[in-house]
Amino acid sequence: MNIFKLTRPLNLFIVIFTMIAVRYGLILPHLEKFGIASAFPILDFILTITATVLIGAAGYVINDYFDQKIDRINRPDKTLIGTKVHRREAILFHWILSITGFLVGSFLAIRLRIYWISAVYLIVILLFWFYSTYFKQTWYKGNFIVSLLAFMVPFQIILFEYAWLIKSQNHSISQLYHNTETYKIFILVAIYSSFAFITNFIREILKDFKDIIGDARYSRKTLPIVWGPEKAKWFVQIINGLLILSLLLLYGLLVKDSEYKTIIGIYLLLFIILPLVLTIATTYKARQPQKYILPDRLIKAVMLSGIIACLLFGKFFL
Repeated sequence: MNIFKLTRPLNLFIVIFTMIAVRYGLILPHLEKFGIASAFPILDFILTITATVLIGAAGYVINDYFDQKIDRINRPDKTLIGTKVHRREAILFHWILSITGFLVGSFLAIRLRIYWISAVYLIVILLFWFYSTYFKQTWYKGNFIVSLLAFMVPFQIILFEYAWLIKSQNHSISQLYHNTETYKIFILVAIYSSFAFITNFIREILKDFKDIIGDARYSRKTLPIVWGPEKAKWFVQIINGLLILSLLLLYGLLVKDSEYKTIIGIYLLLFIILPLVLTIATTYKARQPQKYILPDRLIKAVMLSGIIACLLFGKFFL
């Protein structure tokens, strides 16, 4: 059905894949390595995924709802609301997804007895709404908020794991912080989540390049419009360059003693560094909105490669 296309099923699959990769590729192997039993029940992990996917889907729907006019300019062949999906159906679908996601998140909060978690899910729902209606009008607010939400997708897994350790095994926050092993796992997930933040931030700017015609017509202050395409491109290239340097540095620090160092290095070069270099090159050459489709796809490939690397090699990163 067309209404379900509004939820970006492929993007939601990537969200699910990310959360599974972080849990089973990073957290559980390292907990096992350090002799710590996982306390995060599978039911609650499924509830976390469900709440995240429902609220994320609602965010995609409300974004398309408020972007109808601009989308008819930027991507007329892909605009669904107002053509194949009635506006009322879309807004109703958004609220059904949002409320269901909030209820699932609240049930998770009740099971954990950390009731402010419900407020966090509510804040995320409101962030999606205000992003679509207000924050998206200015590049640094909108791009930062979306990237922050991308950061929270993997990062929440370690937070829930540690919350369950505190609840079921009588650990304290101080114990987890001062325990070298649990602290290392926390930092590792934080690094991976930062990778999600930066790559998503780059992609959001590349999307602004693709949508520059419609955004300009409706007076949106995206980076390519405010700074001009050439300065904005240099900004993207600098972030890409810093990301490449950071990844090489982290490779040297995190896998220096691993027996799989060579394999990980080859994977890093072929499937992450090379696409990032190509992103820089194709962004530099792009002169028309449609020319930014390729760098956008390249950065999406980098994001997917990062998830696969997390699942395949995460246990070797310490």
